[in-house]
Amino acid sequence: DIVENWKGKFDVWQAYTEFVEGMMDPNNRILSVAEAADKAVKENYEYCIDVPYEVGNSGFETLIGLREEGWGLETPAWREYYEDGLRKYKTEFEYNGMNVVITDGWIEGYAEGYYEQVSKAIEKVLLQREEV
Repeated sequence: DIVENWKGKFDVWQAYTEFVEGMMDPNNRILSVAEAADKAVKENYEYCIDVPYEVGNSGFETLIGLREEGWGLETPAWREYYEDGLRKYKTEFEYNGMNVVITDGWIEGYAEGYYEQVSKAIEKVLLQREEV
């Protein structure tokens, strides 16, 4: 798995699809999806994982808007798949030599990761209680 074994540079940037141009961003302080993508290409990133804010609750406006407005892709530009009985969406493509994945908040194995972290937190609380 490329994410699990990744040894290279890793950053998280907040970028927006809407309200990032003209009078909505007069001082050009808000990073648009296109600006973030161009910045990543310029800085020689190999991969971009785009996780929309509606994590776990993507609507079709996100599926369509992010791809058309943010990345310039034509609709439909995603594939459906099922995980844990839920319908999910993913788009994979190349942008100026950089590999891009749009997850729509669904990253394979996310539920197991949450469970592991919650379990660790519970174990810590239980150990603290035993010490008292």
